[in-house]
Amino acid sequence: MRKINKIFQIGFNKCGTVSLYHFFEDNGLKPIHWDMGMLATTIKYNHNNNQPLLKGYEKYDVFTDMENVHQNLYIHLTHYKELDKQYPNSKFILNLRPIDNWIKSRVNHPNYLNVFKQMTGFDEEGVINLWKKQWYDHIESVTDHFKDRANDLLVFDIETEQHKLVEFISQYIELKSTDYGHHNKTEK
Repeated sequence: MRKINKIFQIGFNKCGTVSLYHFFEDNGLKPIHWDMGMLATTIKYNHNNNQPLLKGYEKYDVFTDMENVHQNLYIHLTHYKELDKQYPNSKFILNLRPIDNWIKSRVNHPNYLNVFKQMTGFDEEGVINLWKKQWYDHIESVTDHFKDRANDLLVFDIETEQHKLVEFISQYIELKSTDYGHHNKTEK
């Protein structure tokens, strides 16, 4: 097996982040998911104070859902390049799904749309347009950043390409389970 440093999920929430957490946990790694927004808050604090971004979270192998919506912090959007620089030989996962399914899941997630409406002053259509812009801009930025480093980035659709996750990760760790599952599904 090849040695890796850390694994960072840099796709959006409502794209299987909890399922990724469980996949890695089931395979013997130590993941951290969201941490009630403290993961994003701590990374931002560390950045602002010129400290290693993962200070306080060194014991973890995998990082999923690095956001704090109430503080408008989205580490997967703003700091993935710095994570890449500070933690060489790490792997990055850009987890996607059809954009309309992602928007629907976010809109149906309790209070998520309302937080964005309050934060931005936009109506529902304005928030959805903002999300779509962030989606396309982020995918373009990530794929450009890793364009010559295919071994460091996995891009996969959580709805149809779970096999890509297994194929990618099995190069680096011996898998105990290949079950991706579907955890934390938002109710309609």
